[in-house]
This record gives sequence, structure tokens and C-alpha cells, in this order.
Amino acid sequence: MRYFITGARGQLGATLVDMLPERSVFAMSLPEYDITDIESIRRAFDGQSVDVVIHCAAYTDVDGCALDPETANFVNAIGTKNIANICAEYGAAMVLLSTNEVFDGSKPYSYTERDIPGAINPYGKSKLAAERYTVDILERYYIVRTSWMYSSCLNSLNHQTLRDFEVIVVDNASSDESCELIENQYSMVRVIRLTSNAGFTGACNVGIRAAHGNIMVLLNNDTEAADNWLEELASAFDRYQDAGIVASRLMLFDR
Repeated sequence: MRYFITGARGQLGATLVDMLPERSVFAMSLPEYDITDIESIRRAFDGQSVDVVIHCAAYTDVDGCALDPETANFVNAIGTKNIANICAEYGAAMVLLSTNEVFDGSKPYSYTERDIPGAINPYGKSKLAAERYTVDILERYYIVRTSWMYSSCLNSLNHQTLRDFEVIVVDNASSDESCELIENQYSMVRVIRLTSNAGFTGACNVGIRAAHGNIMVLLNNDTEAADNWLEELASAFDRYQDAGIVASRLMLFDR
């Protein structure tokens, strides 16, 4: 089986490249190749025998998409259309990494494949358009609607130089095996399972109320923390006794 991965420098794409057998993987990413330019994609495919394309490349900044919906649609929808057309041309199946944002979030429990999408923000709308292009163009495709990824975040917390901390994950009533996966692979994590979706703010409040530390840290689960991150945070509070909040510098995964 030969795999072609788009967005190979992103967090998910890089993880997949590392997971799959080296000789079976080809990859593309910016700046060498651009999914919004179909000829660029064709050059990346040139001479390759590909069975499955795993399409990870996307504009995933939800706030950025809200500010620039035209770019969101161009990258996420038209870019996916280009990938799907190349898959059809080369006879490859396609795995599209989509998002839970294709739903409006009003359902009080987990969504299923049979639920009707209803995206309410530009990011979700652009990814829903990507799904529809995929369905219209291809016969062999797989659409994965995911939300956040845990592994890089939790792995990075395992490597912190400061060891006196607890990790709490609040689960918003998921119906998959996310909780079991975390509990089996990350014994240091305390998982709090909610029986209904409390939303982002509600889940954060649950975690804060359950925490025992003097410093509360809210960390997106798609973030990979530097090994000395917690140590530097604690040091900042020691140096600035009157500070009530500190912020970390955020860097893009591929920079």
C-alpha cells in the first residue's frame, strides 16, 4: 500500500508520516507544493504510484477563517476539490480529515454519521464544502470528522522538567473510546467524564473546580509544550509576585 500525505509538516501529517512505513509514504506540504494550485499537486504526484491519499492540509485557524472566509474556502474547499480531482485522475482513494465544526454544536450528546450537518462558522462551512466536493468527485473516499488531537500534547507533558503538576482532561460526553484511550495510554491523566456537552467554557470550569494546584493552566490539546514550559511558567509567577495571569508564546507547529 502506497500513501500520499498532504500537509505533511502539520501536527497530524507529521505524525502520520512517522507512523507509516518510510518506503510506503510520499508527502507534500507548503512551501514546495500548494493544494490550491492543481498543477502543483500534479507535480507532486508525478511518477508516483499512490493507493491512498490522506488529505491533512487545511486552514485550521478557526478565528482566522472567521476574519477571512474567502481564504478559508479557497484553501479548505477548493484545495480539497483539487486533491479529489487528482485522486480521480490517478485512481487513488482519499481520506479527508474533516471536523466536528460541520455541526452547529446544539446537540446535547455526540453526533453520528447520520446527523445532518449545519455549520455556523466559516471554518466549518469551508470543511463541509470540502466534504461535498469529495463525495461528488470520488467513488472511493473516507471522511473523518475529528475535533482535537491529544497525543502530542500529552506526550509533551510527560517530558516536563517541572514534575509537580496534575493533568485533567474533561470529556464533553463523547461516545467514542477517547476516554479509554487516554486512561490506557496516559496513566498520569485524570479524566472527568461529563454526561452532557457542557461546551468549551463549561468544561474548563469543571476542570478548574476539580484542580488542586495553586496555578491553573488552560492548555489546548493540540498544543505541544516545550520541555521547560511549566518550569518557565512557575518561574514567571515567582519573579512577578503581583501577577495574576501569565501567557506563553505560541509558535506554529511547522515553524
